[in-house]
Amino acid sequence: MSLKVAVVDRANTLFQGEAAQVVVPSAEGDLGILPGHQPLLVVLRPGTVRVIADKTTEIPVSAGFASTDNDAVTVVLERDLKPVSGELAEEIEAAEVAEVTSALAGSKN
Repeated sequence: MSLKVAVVDRANTLFQGEAAQVVVPSAEGDLGILPGHQPLLVVLRPGTVRVIADKTTEIPVSAGFASTDNDAVTVVLERDLKPVSGELAEEIEAAEVAEVTSALAGSKN
């Protein structure tokens, strides 16, 4: 058995695939999710989401929520919403993408 996992923010899919386990930083402590877990919805605190498959993928999170049901895990990450536009908005988006890409590249080693 395995989990179907999706980690997303409002603009990107950061991870999508199968995993043996997912560990999320819930507001009440780190929570490990394995196949067969009871349905659950938790609020996330700052920390790292770990998706454990053949390789472990670590994704930094500042806030969001995670849900699981029928061996499907969905993690939705929130980003700070700041009223910006134009070039500044593009620079912020590029910096966020670079941060996540760097974290994902580092977790594959």
